[in-house]
Amino acid sequence: QVPNHFPDDTFHIMMLTPSLMFDSEYIDVRLAVQGFDVTTNTDKDSQDHIHGYNVRGTMRLKLADGVVVPHANIAYTRNDTLVANDLSRRSPDRYQAMNLGGGVDIDIARRFKCAYDCADGFGIQYQQVQYVIGEGLVTTNRYANLGATYWIIPNVSLGARLAFWETKQDTGFATGEKSGIVALRFIMNFDKSVHIPILCCIEQCACGRIVHHRHDDQNAIRPPSACFDDLIGFQHKVLAKDR
Repeated sequence: QVPNHFPDDTFHIMMLTPSLMFDSEYIDVRLAVQGFDVTTNTDKDSQDHIHGYNVRGTMRLKLADGVVVPHANIAYTRNDTLVANDLSRRSPDRYQAMNLGGGVDIDIARRFKCAYDCADGFGIQYQQVQYVIGEGLVTTNRYANLGATYWIIPNVSLGARLAFWETKQDTGFATGEKSGIVALRFIMNFDKSVHIPILCCIEQCACGRIVHHRHDDQNAIRPPSACFDDLIGFQHKVLAKDR
């Protein structure tokens, strides 16, 4: 890695991700299997490769004409690691992680006609991620979120979110944090949905961030680092045996 924690130019990843999608009036399902091969230094011919895969699936029901939407997700990841003091050699220990979660989104009212989904509503979700390297300690991360959105006018919404996370190892004490966010969002339509938070407060500041697509607080309560949607940050987990 370079000093800003981005992969170095010699860091090379190859991925293959076959997927299956099913949409119907009452249920949506997404399934994917992703295999990857990682070379941490392409300048060395003797460099051991990291091999791994993850399997993931999500499902949501659309009840009462989409007013009530329960959703669930599951993911499993397994990959090689490297020896901590010699990143050219593969360690016998493997990284494994299991991710389980679910929740429900409820649309209370649709007072405006919009080109995007502008329903007033709220959502709640619980997510748990467990991971271990080799025969080491099992680490468990838990996330709970409650969010709501109220549309003031068709392009301005008021959102609020309460969140809690906790992390614990088998032999250690649990540590965590509670937080809250209130955000006033204004939508600018440049032939696509773009959200620009313009006012954020209460313990955290979500300003300075552009969020693509419509998903407001009741639909965006999923913990961003827990879903294995991609492998952008996975080098923090797989490269060193002691991580």
